[in-house]
Amino acid sequence: DLLAQLAANMPQAVQVTPEEREAIER
Repeated sequence: DLLAQLAANMPQAVQVTPEEREAIER
């Protein structure tokens, strides 16, 4: 997913909790 790639490239995105990631992916 683009979000996953962006998170991997942007450390700031990593601050988002896994739960929020799942919500965003959905």
